[in-house]
Amino acid sequence: MTATAEQSIGQLPRRARKQYFLYEVATKVLKAAQIGGRLPNIAALQAEYKRLQEEKQYTDYGKLKKQVKEYDVIKRNIDGILRQPREAERQKETER
Repeated sequence: MTATAEQSIGQLPRRARKQYFLYEVATKVLKAAQIGGRLPNIAALQAEYKRLQEEKQYTDYGKLKKQVKEYDVIKRNIDGILRQPREAERQKETER
């Protein structure tokens, strides 16, 4: 980087400087990770991202389904507990 480039970067707003440095770091990382001198295919990356998202959703669905079952058991237990005093009150009222 030349001295004039460094001076012009220093004059940028703080946010722009941060974005510039992130760009520079990303460029260096991508160049270091190149296999065969080419960057990865965008379509292939998007397909892989979509597959990973679907896989994540499936695992999230499984966790949520298990949690719903647990909540259902808890609800049934609470309903059973709340129902017992009512039934006792009803029996007392029918005896009178």
